[in-house]
Amino acid sequence: MKKVHSLDDKYLAIILEALAVCKNYKPKFGKGSKAGFSLYEFQKLYQQDAFYAWFGLDSPLIYAAHRAAGGMTSVYRQIGIACERLFCQVLQDDLKLKRTRLPGHIKSQVLVEEQESCRLMEKFHSPIFAIPDV
Repeated sequence: MKKVHSLDDKYLAIILEALAVCKNYKPKFGKGSKAGFSLYEFQKLYQQDAFYAWFGLDSPLIYAAHRAAGGMTSVYRQIGIACERLFCQVLQDDLKLKRTRLPGHIKSQVLVEEQESCRLMEKFHSPIFAIPDV
């Protein structure tokens, strides 16, 4: 049973590690800022626009709403990333594959204007018996 517990902890750690990114999420407001905007930076930005300020869109409540909405999107994205990592790890553990046997990155067209790198299990498209024992 100790081995199962150990694998459970290992797999849970993969999921929690991906979700930890969401803890410090800050909205970027279309500015591409790597770190995102703090409340102060958000208010400074929105107070520069008379229309936004007049409607009260520079309010801490609006910032909180943006942070919550973007944070939820981040949670969904990180769950997907965690599931991909978990799937690879389960295959690696169950098939006793070395880490170097797992596939690398390939480019995939996500939108016409942008490309996103994603990991695919291209080595596993062939029948499972084609993977030699390691």
